[in-house]
Amino acid sequence: MSNGCVAEAEKNIMLIVDVLSINREVLKELLCDKFDVPFSFMEASNGKEALEKLCMIDKNNQNLIMVLLDITIPDM
Repeated sequence: MSNGCVAEAEKNIMLIVDVLSINREVLKELLCDKFDVPFSFMEASNGKEALEKLCMIDKNNQNLIMVLLDITIPDM
């Protein structure tokens, strides 16, 4: 990956929200194989943590590409 792609990956964020860490890991592996767009992952295990991550993404002027979340999120 060139330096430009690394910079892009740091700017483009995909947030994965699930209580189970194994589910988050499986999703990351599957998505890495399917997408050509450079992006980084952020993970959260509950609603409160997800909202904190979203605020961090906004504060850092990053691009939120996608949010994948479980249908039932604790702490919301």
